[in-house]
Amino acid sequence: MTNQDLPQSVKRHDESLASLFTPKHDQDHQDLLILTSSSDIGVCRNSGRNGARFAPQAILSCLKKMTLVKELKDKKFKVVEVSNQTEEQIDFSRAQELESELIKRNLSSSHLLHLGGGHDHIYPLLKAIDKPGRRMIIINLDAHADTRTDREANSGTPFRQFSQEAKSEVYLVQIGLNPFANSFSTLSELENVESFYLYQSDISPANLSDLFLKLESLAHDETDIVLSLDVDALQGAIAPGVSAVNPTGLDQGDLKCILDHYKKLIGERKKILGVYELNPIYDTVSSLTSRTVASFIFSWLK
Repeated sequence: MTNQDLPQSVKRHDESLASLFTPKHDQDHQDLLILTSSSDIGVCRNSGRNGARFAPQAILSCLKKMTLVKELKDKKFKVVEVSNQTEEQIDFSRAQELESELIKRNLSSSHLLHLGGGHDHIYPLLKAIDKPGRRMIIINLDAHADTRTDREANSGTPFRQFSQEAKSEVYLVQIGLNPFANSFSTLSELENVESFYLYQSDISPANLSDLFLKLESLAHDETDIVLSLDVDALQGAIAPGVSAVNPTGLDQGDLKCILDHYKKLIGERKKILGVYELNPIYDTVSSLTSRTVASFIFSWLK
């Protein structure tokens, strides 16, 4: 033993991403803002299985155990809870407004990671980011378009909700849709939003390259680019812990290809990633889905 030796638990903490998470009393500056929306009321309103409210903590638990790499050394991560499940049970629409206001108050120049909860939580995020005179590109990896025409807001309606209020010039890119998971009404035209679709059956390196070339032509200096991962976009073999398990979803190769294109597209812009619909209750004993998602976030961070 030397004076450099540390207890094993301390050494492992210091060599993991857990060391980057700042205490609540020391959060004036951060390189990554992590917003958590620990609620699944929107999923239940969409007739889904409850449990997504536990996803943020399950994902963070896996993420913190990952090794600290040199690209992330000396970075600071800040975590803020922005949803309130009790308020959503009382008045869902009002709770979405309050969530959007809280997100807006916490926004800064740092990169942004948003962890749901149901996919309904992307609606408050988009509202908080939205500004007149800017352009927004939303890249959504999903089996479902989440543009349902339901009268009551839920986890299946966020992009249609946003389209009705958007102030930016918005382009919505849907990657991984399954025909059996989207009705005619769901795929009906959106207001104030131009949509592009790449169905699961059409995903290939060539088609992804063509799609991202189109996005590069749209991404000028005043463009916000939001990457959204609805975890049920992934194959059930690597992501069983969701409300609606996907038998024909994206695999690890698809994710890597999409992420490579995304990183080229984003350039030096602020990175914004939302992850939604993971359900730890239905995950494996080894937390396969949470680990799959955490590894995707780790690659996104690098």
